[in-house]
Amino acid sequence: STRWYQGVRQSDGSWAAGPISLGDEFGQAGTYVAGVWATYANHTERWTTVTIDNVLGYSIMGRSSYSSNEMADLFDQMSSYPSDVYLKYGASSIDDFCKIVVEEANAEGVKAEVVFAQAMYETGWLGFGGDIDPEQCNFAGIGAVGNGASGASFNQYGKDSVRMGIRAQVQHLKAYASTEPLRQPLVDPRFDLVERG
Repeated sequence: STRWYQGVRQSDGSWAAGPISLGDEFGQAGTYVAGVWATYANHTERWTTVTIDNVLGYSIMGRSSYSSNEMADLFDQMSSYPSDVYLKYGASSIDDFCKIVVEEANAEGVKAEVVFAQAMYETGWLGFGGDIDPEQCNFAGIGAVGNGASGASFNQYGKDSVRMGIRAQVQHLKAYASTEPLRQPLVDPRFDLVERG
């Protein structure tokens, strides 16, 4: 479909039409081509063409914009790390936890900040309190579908339990956001229940 917008000359000599929200205008993500036309007196001609990528929301896939240190610093502002729980599962500090988040996210091409944000949201900054027990190392509520369902547990991996819990979360996010194959062995028990991409 086509939309027309009137450009207005700005005080600095540039022209502007908008701001225009492609999400509001077209309602979906995609690549849009904007043709810029100029009218002088009675003459109209195409001036240039611009390609615009419109992404609704925040992309799950891609290169991370935040470091493990930035995530750990944010966590320290919000909560206290339960090292007594995760020491035996391979993440004795929030620094260790966030490094694992970055490593596992990067391995699958998922943005680490998305993994971190989801884990903090789902667990209440690792305070838990819902159907998932902290010892399960399930940071995304995988399998906790309500009515007291306790969800998946990854604590059988010993010192790799935190890593496997985060890996399952990364794989679950990738299942929703991409059709690319996994690069790591599958540990997400609900991966095949997701409509890929």
